[in-house]
Amino acid sequence: MAEWIKRSGFQVEGKSVFELGTGHLPIVPIGFFLCGAKSVYTVDLHRRMDIRLLKKVLAWFATNLPILSAWDTESIQNLVNYGIAELGIKGQKFYTPLRLALIHQQHGPELPSTFIILGKEESIKRLQQYLPS
Repeated sequence: MAEWIKRSGFQVEGKSVFELGTGHLPIVPIGFFLCGAKSVYTVDLHRRMDIRLLKKVLAWFATNLPILSAWDTESIQNLVNYGIAELGIKGQKFYTPLRLALIHQQHGPELPSTFIILGKEESIKRLQQYLPS
């Protein structure tokens, strides 16, 4: 979604965006956030995603991924499980922000595989680009 917004020429960086939807595709407000919108106001019939939770998940991983000593699927899965337990966020609200930041897709391979394919440095870079400096 973020790539589509960028290609469309719709400039949202630093702006406030209002999105009205059904809540079934949280990729739209997340896309605006990933494109640098200052604020995303969303009104949904069924709220599926909270930007505060999105930022919380990305910040947690951007902090904890660099200190992961072993870079293998088991260690990464343990980190994912620890993140779910520590943040108290699970399911789509946990996985979707990570997938969108890492591969710009709402669905994809298991997270540990995604991290392994991208590599540690690239994964950290992709997570950090959506967080305030």
